[in-house]
Amino acid sequence: MRRFGCEIHHWGDIDRHGFAILDELRSHHGRAASFLMDRKTLLAFRPLCGVEDTPTRRDLQWRTAPELGSTPTSRTTRSTHMCS
Repeated sequence: MRRFGCEIHHWGDIDRHGFAILDELRSHHGRAASFLMDRKTLLAFRPLCGVEDTPTRRDLQWRTAPELGSTPTSRTTRSTHMCS
């Protein structure tokens, strides 16, 4: 996104909290771009994956198609293995 002559990029954890931060950013700056938050990156770092004991309950409305394959969509999931 270009605003005030700059682009906005976000690189966060590939879990619901990381995507919630990105979602909040995009609610204010809709075209903010994520990087290294797609399924290919997630699977490349599979040995580092774990269980998210307290996922955020927020609806994530601003994800792009590549990001959709990277994180669970259910906001009622209590424990999520991020690399399944």
